Amino acid sequence: MLQGIGFICAYIGAEANTRLDIRGFYCWLVANFVLLTVHALTGLWLLCALDVAYCRLNLRGIARWKAARQAGNRELPHGP
Repeated sequence: MLQGIGFICAYIGAEANTRLDIRGFYCWLVANFVLLTVHALTGLWLLCALDVAYCRLNLRGIARWKAARQAGNRELPHGP
């Protein structure tokens, strides 16, 4: 069940990012936390490390996106 939720959130995040919507990063963040839980419960520690790395990249992407918008970068679309 958790794996399905992680898959759906990851897909929604990817779809949102292809539309240049910052909410895609938030969906990916949820997916990574869910999948991190699944991987930890099943003892897949290398995948846990990958999930942590993806969470870091998501947080970095959100921060860079917001900084670019605050700096007045017109190339980024206006999301919520």
